[in-house]
Amino acid sequence: MAKEIDFIIIKLLLKFILIGLLFAAFPGEIANQIIVHKTLWGFASTMLIYSVLLFFGYFISKLFKRKLALTLLYFVLFGIIGLLIEYFIIGQGPEAYASGMFTFWAFLFTLPRIFTPLENAADLPVRQAGEVGGKKVWGLGDVGGLMPPSSLTGFIDDSSQFEGWKKRVLKYWLISSPIVLIVFLIPPLDVGMYLGIHALMVQLVGFYVFFFFYLKQLYYSHRTSRKPRVEARGGMLQIPEGK
Repeated sequence: MAKEIDFIIIKLLLKFILIGLLFAAFPGEIANQIIVHKTLWGFASTMLIYSVLLFFGYFISKLFKRKLALTLLYFVLFGIIGLLIEYFIIGQGPEAYASGMFTFWAFLFTLPRIFTPLENAADLPVRQAGEVGGKKVWGLGDVGGLMPPSSLTGFIDDSSQFEGWKKRVLKYWLISSPIVLIVFLIPPLDVGMYLGIHALMVQLVGFYVFFFFYLKQLYYSHRTSRKPRVEARGGMLQIPEGK
């Protein structure tokens, strides 16, 4: 069981990193490193740096419950961290599209979080509060005497109620990104870069529209989930007294 849990955590970690890399590369870093600066090495090294940052971002994301206020705090936190990286490590000035850089970094870590389910609310084994034959029982999902993970943890899992939102934002991403890249290819290079950067800014603004509806759905999902907490004891479901 321990090996199974480790495998699931690794799988979710890799999914988090992969989604972040795809968002960073397509179209932003493909346009910046390959079309504008024409350097595959720069592209590869940038992706490596993003991978390291996303690795740590994954574990930081586990500290934030998927509730409205904490999700917004998480979004703003990584936007600010991204600006600090741009200003003090990369050397970009405050005048260099600060709002766009904030948005890029915030979504770089927020989209993988949205598309990656919580371990304890989706994939990891949930412990039954009881014993069978004198041994503690573990199982996957809502099986037998096991309660749904969200009932035991208080977390809202990003499962079926968000599938429609995920499909829409993915469709927007896949349609708008090639358009941005085409704009970057407009000759001459400086004109294409100028228009491409603004096209990229417009695309990032579009993500805010989807994010607003995600937050709205998250808020209402949390409200409807506020019900008496149910516990499983010895295979029997009970509502704790005073709740």
